[in-house]
Amino acid sequence: MASIILPTYPGIILKTGSRGVDVALIQTELTGLGFSASVDGIYGSGTKQAVTTYQARRGLTPDGIVGRNTWNSLINEYAQRFPQNPVPYAGIVMRSGALGSCVKWFQRGQNGFRSVYTAQPQLSQDGIFGSNSTMAVRVLQRQFGLSVDGQMGKNTWNKFSDVLMAQSMSNLEKVTPTYPGSSLQQGSSGDAVRCVQSYVGEVKKAHGLNYPMPVVDGKFGSITKEAVVGFQATYGLQIDGIVGPNTWQRLAAEFNLIL
Repeated sequence: MASIILPTYPGIILKTGSRGVDVALIQTELTGLGFSASVDGIYGSGTKQAVTTYQARRGLTPDGIVGRNTWNSLINEYAQRFPQNPVPYAGIVMRSGALGSCVKWFQRGQNGFRSVYTAQPQLSQDGIFGSNSTMAVRVLQRQFGLSVDGQMGKNTWNKFSDVLMAQSMSNLEKVTPTYPGSSLQQGSSGDAVRCVQSYVGEVKKAHGLNYPMPVVDGKFGSITKEAVVGFQATYGLQIDGIVGPNTWQRLAAEFNLIL
């Protein structure tokens, strides 16, 4: 059983004037541990006081600054106190332009489960929430039935945490992918196509089916069409190479059976 992934120290101290998701996470965890701080992602005087009090009570240098020791103490204490939700929603949306440890936590975590959920793209673990991280969030949202906007609000953050927790316990989450609303066919592109390519490819591998293995690139080309045709023929669906609601639902169901 793998251990749960926790956000690592961001490499720079958090202090008065600091802003962002990492600050919001610290504020959330302080509050959860009984050291009240406004959760707004802005490191002001109230946050400094809460940090100072926490440090004093935990035998740390009470300087009101979150360096490596204070970060590690807070992150690990919170995870031990709340093992069912070891990394709580930070309280502010993580979106394009965000930087830091929480971004890296997402990047590292989703890279860790993409061997199973192969629709997820490989990400650089650089702590920068750019276009690739946005795409990865969109795919995650698509796979697990959430509103697809590429931003990590509370629902997306919590579902991501659930997937990580399930993986750590060797009990994988089933996908419940949101149908895109219109059929996918040759020429289509995007996060929904990545799901189709992933599911049809993984089902092929699991059962040794005789159709081409599509590349998971989000582009519905001729190979993806051939794979869909092969899948449809195997499972008694209308054979047209088009992913409508019936094929979409069957792809997800067959993928879930091999998890």
